[in-house]
Amino acid sequence: MKMERRQGTLAALMLAATLLQACAAQLQPAREAAAAGSPAPINPDTRLGELPPQRLAAGQCGLFLWGRTVPARLVLFGAGRDGGARIAMDGRIVDLLRASAEGDPVFGQFPRQTFKGEGAEIGLTLEFERRPDLVGGALVPRGVLDLRDADGWSHVMPVAGLIGCEPG
Repeated sequence: MKMERRQGTLAALMLAATLLQACAAQLQPAREAAAAGSPAPINPDTRLGELPPQRLAAGQCGLFLWGRTVPARLVLFGAGRDGGARIAMDGRIVDLLRASAEGDPVFGQFPRQTFKGEGAEIGLTLEFERRPDLVGGALVPRGVLDLRDADGWSHVMPVAGLIGCEPG
């Protein structure tokens, strides 16, 4: 009986070690990309990566969207004043121009908007929530980001975030 328990425990430990080794191997590309200073892909099946922290200039408002993933990662920054957006795609930072916008704007952002550039198109459908305890901004409790590339592939991701404004 003792021998069977030891063998069972040993087998469980070996399985756990194998799983940990597999997880570490999957994290290696992201670690290498971070060490090289380039954005790491959120998912190897998509071209979209994580943006580094973004800063607002005095008087500027910006849209910050995180993928609803674990952990949450910044996937899009939208500047309200110039109507552009920034993403990390294919390991580099890409600035896109707003191509269309629909709905009532909230701090320069729209519930439905499209950005284009460098062989990619981002479609956003967002829900905004203004709250009295949030001065100079709004929440984005839910939204959808649709990344379409020149080859016709589309990657849809649920997002959430906020619009924040830097006093100025």
